[in-house]
Amino acid sequence: MLHERLDVEEYHRSASYLSAPQWAPSTWADLALEAGIEYAILMARHADGYTLFDSAASDFTAPQTGPGRDLVQGYVDALRRARIHVGLGYHLADWRRPAYFAGPERDPEGFQALVETAHAQIYELCTAYGHIDMIWLRGDTRHGAGAWRAHELVDMIHQYGALVITEAGSSIPGDMVVHSPHCPSAQDRRPWAWAVPSVERHWGHHIGDRDVKSASAVIRMLATTAERGGSLLLNVGLREEGSMPLTFEDTLYEVGYWLKRNRASIRPTTAAPFSPLNLGCMTVSGPTVYLHVFYWPGNRLCLAGLQGRVLGARFLADGWELDVYQEEDRIILDRLPSLAPDPRNTVIAIEMEEAPRVAPWVYERIPESQAPADGINRTEQDLRSKHHHIM
Repeated sequence: MLHERLDVEEYHRSASYLSAPQWAPSTWADLALEAGIEYAILMARHADGYTLFDSAASDFTAPQTGPGRDLVQGYVDALRRARIHVGLGYHLADWRRPAYFAGPERDPEGFQALVETAHAQIYELCTAYGHIDMIWLRGDTRHGAGAWRAHELVDMIHQYGALVITEAGSSIPGDMVVHSPHCPSAQDRRPWAWAVPSVERHWGHHIGDRDVKSASAVIRMLATTAERGGSLLLNVGLREEGSMPLTFEDTLYEVGYWLKRNRASIRPTTAAPFSPLNLGCMTVSGPTVYLHVFYWPGNRLCLAGLQGRVLGARFLADGWELDVYQEEDRIILDRLPSLAPDPRNTVIAIEMEEAPRVAPWVYERIPESQAPADGINRTEQDLRSKHHHIM
């Protein structure tokens, strides 16, 4: 709508052709469980102003157009049955309305109407479906938090027990921040997620964007976010009939299989003090170091920079014990297989006598290094402490 400058009335009429016959949230929830997904966020309203729920503030909704029903309710119910945290997204922008582009300075009356609609619809999301775990507020960066009376929105969302998620660069005070397109450094101490599309570029379904991220790429992104203390938010654009691309489903099944064997290296873990870029990445949980090897070095592997006595090492997936010895702060694994046991990401668990200490030279020579993190993965731990219902 935005890039092609479609006529608003024509765009409205196109909604009558949508029916979403293959909208299947129960199937998606089952897939999410298989994939090890902990929370999901459905964009209940995007920047075109179309809502997937019934709203007293608008007739441009799924129940009043082609689908003829509330699409959010089934999604909420399915995730609850699967015991997956329920998130809903709301885009403050409305590309249909000139007032959104004009802003409160040039069209104060029109913009105020947008603000009132946003407050009314977010209230509906907070109250119509029982408890919602998180609300993602998007699209405020053009005009800022003050223009949207964002503090009122945040207070209302918190009143109903939900977390507030915002985007990096947003002026809205949130409990968690979403970064995109790049994964942030581990220096960010706020709870955060890295949002990436499942294809090359587009967030919504695009018939021409067929470069689906492989399971290997997603597994490595997952490990990278864990190493830096965040979580991965993998986007999928549904087709017009409401179905999920089969290639995406295949990817999730493969990621889920990997997670069943290697989950301990992702959750609960600490952001790593530095990244062994020559090998892949690293996570830590108490005295256990999880080495995620993306680039298999052959029969011998060296991890330098950690101090402390090593008790043993093993492949996490199958528990196979490995030959390991130390030379000061160099941990050396010998007589390894010539080829990677898992080319996507082979995880080696290194057990130490106590939580590993970082050798002083690391902070001098590796710019990305940081002081050890102060708890388990911050996205999970911080949100748990703020809202006890996140478990």
